[in-house]
Amino acid sequence: MANLNEHWNDIFSKKPSSELGWYEKDVSQTLKFLEHIPLNVPATVFLPGAGTSSHSQ
Repeated sequence: MANLNEHWNDIFSKKPSSELGWYEKDVSQTLKFLEHIPLNVPATVFLPGAGTSSHSQ
């Protein structure tokens, strides 16, 4: 497993986010979907496979 971790850490450390196959430049559609999740308290939402984006809060 360490080799697999090293593999992905190497990719993430050497390539800009925009070159990763799962990069999302415009996150507006994802944020629209997230608005439909009923949350009554602050929470972290995990989006598996969502990759990287340029959005920050």
